[in-house]
Amino acid sequence: MAHPDAATTNGYTPLHISAREGQVETAAVLLEAGASHSLATKVISPLHLAVQEGHAEMASLLLGKGAHVNTATKVTDKHRHILILWSDNCFNID
Repeated sequence: MAHPDAATTNGYTPLHISAREGQVETAAVLLEAGASHSLATKVISPLHLAVQEGHAEMASLLLGKGAHVNTATKVTDKHRHILILWSDNCFNID
């Protein structure tokens, strides 16, 4: 079995791709298998991808599993601010 954090040459893991596509069930299986919710490419984390693509259920799953809003990426401050607002107001995550 391949490692759940095996990455493409661009650094995208299966969780990144699941987050981008909004495949919540696949992401849940990957997380259960040990995939890192906070592993970021040089540019973006799975959580930031979920928010960028408007996948609220995916973002909620990742936040619930402990993904951090401030994972170091090249995501702009505007995107980070939107994510903070989502996590505070929409998902009721403390």
